[in-house]
Amino acid sequence: MSNRVLALCLAAFLLPACGDSHESAMDDSLDLMEEMADIVEDIKTSDDAKAAAKKMKELGDEYVELGKRMKELGDPTKEQRAELDEKYGARAKEIQQRLMTAMVKLQQQYPEAAQALGAAMQKMR
Repeated sequence: MSNRVLALCLAAFLLPACGDSHESAMDDSLDLMEEMADIVEDIKTSDDAKAAAKKMKELGDEYVELGKRMKELGDPTKEQRAELDEKYGARAKEIQQRLMTAMVKLQQQYPEAAQALGAAMQKMR
């Protein structure tokens, strides 16, 4: 049997076991949070803020889908939570800090835009 056929057989056997996981959901969640931070940090004008509110609404749709995935996965076990915190805790804190800093700056420069973004972000929860 050639190596190629063997690889295809192994892939066909192993792929069904590669379903969704708490880890992939957490990674996707943090990716979305990074996108949010990037969007807010890139706001330099009131027009940028308006465009950012639209982008946040679009991200909200992705968060809804992610929420469905997480609900299907159920709550992680205590051990899984500890593993997730170990693996993703520092990244999550860094992203949260970026987002908070950017939102405070936005609030100071464009209060109405910050309100609109805040409302869009609330819909993601």
